[in-house]
Formats: sequence, C-alpha cells, structure tokens
Amino acid sequence: MASPNKLPLITLAIIGIIVFLGFNIQKVTTVAQILIKNVQGGNKKYTDVKWQDLKNKLSSNQVSADTLNLLSRVYLKDDNEINEAIEIFNSSKDNDLRKLILQKLFYSNKKPRVKDILKNIAKAQDRQLSSIALRGLIASELIPDSANNDQWTNWQWSSEIRSLLDDAVNKNMYKLAGFSYFELLKLSEKYPDSMLTKGAIEYRNLIDGRSYFIYKDSNSFALRQPFTPVEEISKWKRFIDLYPSHPATDDAMVRIARSYEVQKDYQSAILWYYKASQAPDGDMVKTSKGRIFLLIDSIISSKEAEQMVNKSTSKVSEEILVTYLSYSKALNLVKENKLQDAYEALKNFTIIYKQKRLQTLDGEYIDSDSKFWVYIDRQVEDIKELQKIRSQPKSDKQLYEEGVFWFNRNLFTYNFLLGDYWGLYVLEKWEGDSTYTKYSITSNLIDQFWQKQEFRHELLKSIELFQSLLKDYPNSDLREKAEYSIGLNYYYLFREQWKLRSVKNAKERAVQAFDKFVKDFPKSSMADDALISIAFLEINKTNKLSVLEKLIREYPDGDRVKEAKKMLEDTRNNR
Repeated sequence: MASPNKLPLITLAIIGIIVFLGFNIQKVTTVAQILIKNVQGGNKKYTDVKWQDLKNKLSSNQVSADTLNLLSRVYLKDDNEINEAIEIFNSSKDNDLRKLILQKLFYSNKKPRVKDILKNIAKAQDRQLSSIALRGLIASELIPDSANNDQWTNWQWSSEIRSLLDDAVNKNMYKLAGFSYFELLKLSEKYPDSMLTKGAIEYRNLIDGRSYFIYKDSNSFALRQPFTPVEEISKWKRFIDLYPSHPATDDAMVRIARSYEVQKDYQSAILWYYKASQAPDGDMVKTSKGRIFLLIDSIISSKEAEQMVNKSTSKVSEEILVTYLSYSKALNLVKENKLQDAYEALKNFTIIYKQKRLQTLDGEYIDSDSKFWVYIDRQVEDIKELQKIRSQPKSDKQLYEEGVFWFNRNLFTYNFLLGDYWGLYVLEKWEGDSTYTKYSITSNLIDQFWQKQEFRHELLKSIELFQSLLKDYPNSDLREKAEYSIGLNYYYLFREQWKLRSVKNAKERAVQAFDKFVKDFPKSSMADDALISIAFLEINKTNKLSVLEKLIREYPDGDRVKEAKKMLEDTRNNR
C-alpha cells in the first residue's frame, strides 16, 4: 500500500486545483514519509552530540525524552567519560537511563571497571539489564584461537561466564535475550539436560516435529491444521508456565494472540501480541507490532480501545500499549464521526503525554518539541474545521466544502505513532509469521479491515460528497467544480497506488471523469486542464495524440497549449 501522501503534481492541472478547489499547494504536495521520518526527534541533527554537553542533564531527577534520545547517539571516547558514565549509572534510579548507559559501556567491555559492573549485573536478577551485561561479558571473551575457533567451539570461557551460562540455561533464561540461534544451539548441545534444551524439545513436539533452532520462515512457523484456537491457547499457555522466559516464549505468545484473533477476541489478542513484543527474546517484535497496529488502528472500535485503557492504566508493564490505545481511540472517534469526543480525546492525550516521557514500541522517545505534537495539534484543528463545516445546513455549498476538506486532509486520521510501519501490516492473507502461505484463516478479519479502510478513506469520502452534490443539486452552480474534483480524486487514487478493493481501475475512472467533464462543460476554463490530465494518464499512443490534438485545436488560447504542444512532439518522437 502506498504511503498516505500527495505526490508532487508535475504539470497536472495545477491551475485547476487552485481555482476550483482553493487548495494550499504546500499541503497538497507534502510528502508524508518525510514528515513521519522525523516525528520522534523533530529535525534535530545528533551527529555532533558530545558527552560533556550532556552529562549534567543526566544527573537530574527527571531526565527528559530529548536527553535520552541525545544519549543514544553519544560515544564514550575516553576513561574519564566512561568513569563519569559509571557514576551516573550507579547513582540513578531511572531504569531507562541505566539501560542506555549500560549499552554505551558495552563497547568498553574489556576495561576492568566496566567488566566488574557487567559481572555484577549479569549475576543479578535484573530482567532489563542482566541480558545486556551477559552479552557484554560474552563479547569481551570471544577470541579466535589458532584454528580460528572461538569460545563457542572450544568452550574456553572463564569460570565466571561458564557459571553465568549454567544459570541462564537452567533457571534465568531471560538472560539469553539477544543470543543468536547458532549460540542457543551451541548451548543446547553443551547442556542437553537443561531447561533450555527441554523447552526446545517441547516446542518441537508442539509444532509437529520442526526444530526450534532453524530460521523462522513460513514453513517453520506455519500453524497446525486444522486450527483449533481453544486447544492452541491451552497448549501454549502451558508451555509458557513450564518454561518461563525461554527464548521460545515470545513465539508461544504470538500463537496465543493468533488464536484469540481468530476467535475475534481482539482485546486479548492485542495484549498477547504486546507481551510478545516486550518478551526478552525479541525476534517476534516486528510481527507483534504489525498485528497490534492493524488491530488497534483498523479493527477495534473506540469503545474497545477505551475498555483496554481502563484495564491497563494501573499496569506499568503495559504503559506503552496504553499510549497507543489512547491515541488510536481518539482517531477511531474521528472515523466514527464522533467529532466532539475525538476533539476532547486528542486534547487530553496532548495534556497527559506531552509532559511524560513518551516511548514508542520501537524503544524510541518522542521529544517534547517533536513534529509529532505539531501533527497532533493539526489533527485537533482539522476536527474543529470539520465540525464547523458540518454545523452548516445541508446544501450544495456544504457538501462541496466537506468534499474539498477530505481531499486536502490526507493525514487527518493518520496514526503518527505507527511511523515507518504504515502499510506493512496490511495483508491479504496472514498465518503465523508469514504472508501468502498455503492456508488463510483470517479472511473475515482481512475483509473487515478492507471494509473499514475504504469506509474512512479520505479520497473516497471526497468522491462520495461530490457525487452527492451532483445527485441532490443537479442545477447547482458548483456542479462544474464537483465534476472536475471527482476526476482529480480518482487521479490521486491511481497516482498514489491505493490498493482499495472497490476501486481497482482508478486510472480508467479518472480518464472517464475528466472526459465527461469536457463533454459537460466544453467552455470551462478547466476543459484544457482536464484534457491534458487525460494525456498524462493515457498510455495508448494513438489516444494520447488524439487528446493532445483536440486540446490544441479547440483551446488555442488556453494556458495549457504550450505544454500540450511539447507533449505532442515528445509523444510523436517517442520521447
């Protein structure tokens, strides 16, 4: 699916857009991907951030999201900076700050003082930091021997690391977070009676004999057929109870979420996908986030989102999910035409979260001066404008104004927390962790998604409103503008490559709409714009030449003649 942006117009009827729709060209040509790319940190450049410029801010009682984002881009260059970082790490009670500093210290893991810290944390029962520390210790001892074999092959670990690995494979498996499948396989071979190995065997038995230690392609993650959700939920919950924090628990969580999803218990599905996204292993993060985005943005209602927020607000572990649910609730209220409720929800969201350290599912922090908040404010203003339009008595003018509104608001209901994941979760079929597999058991959900997607699509709304104007007010002075606007909407549906089930031939519809406009309003100042638009869309050389020749012949004094002559020459010369 294309990103929700209006691409640059090149030469398509720019004058027509200004005259007929009164659009702000800057908004029409905005490229949403550029906007979204900088949502989290605004347009700041972090390349020149230095530790000395930042260290005092890190010692404050409340470290801001801006400061944490800056810290993530700092490199500790000498012993003095490393020692200062260690002092802040030891004195701070801020878990997010401590995690970032430990990640910075990771790259100095051979220094004695750093190594001592890594050892102490790796031995501790810290579910957030122990795995980072253990990885740091592992990296500090990985040295190839004369045969180019390292410790994973010759097992020449220090006694301390061997002790930590023994603990991790038998008891505290969350410390294995971030270990590769190769490393987990080596551990399983070395510790055949460990909980790690027993869990891997149990996992293999539950997925009909496929090994856990293989690349997770569509075959390794395919769901057993026939698929019985109740049975799947029971089996995988039992697996999690028996092997808590096993590297396969996030896989089990996704399967549980999948089962709830098939049962249409979307609230439970979202919670389990969220658990999977936060699980130590981390290899199901992308899949889990994609499903969360699909369900909260395109499937559940504002009421269901509110119910989940009310259940989760007291749980610190679900704080990030509450953020997404709160924002999605507000956007869903817009899509449900509950504009006043949406306005209040977005205003409250800003009041609450702009003062907090807002974190995304990607682990990034949204700066207080990020463009994200600018976009939220714009959505609030758009709600007010739409309310104003709808407060008018129904008329051709009111229909036209709302049609223009929807055409010009391609980011009005966009969920800016989705970032670069927009469109990646929109699947025609989905089973387990893969797309286009042999089986599809979510056809109803996918149908539901497409139905909602088309119901709320800005360009389709715009077309519907202009068509209503033509039907209800056949003698309206705005009929000319409405007809041209319909062609323009179809043009953008084609240009932006929207995959909408109800509109599979947007280009042909645009050509038909512009052609009808020229026939209905041959004396319009926009007739030549409509014809040159058809020429841009037309692939057939003969048809293109015919349209251009008609424009030059019938509108010799129009402002598109020079452009049409150049296009005609290029077409004849196949340029």
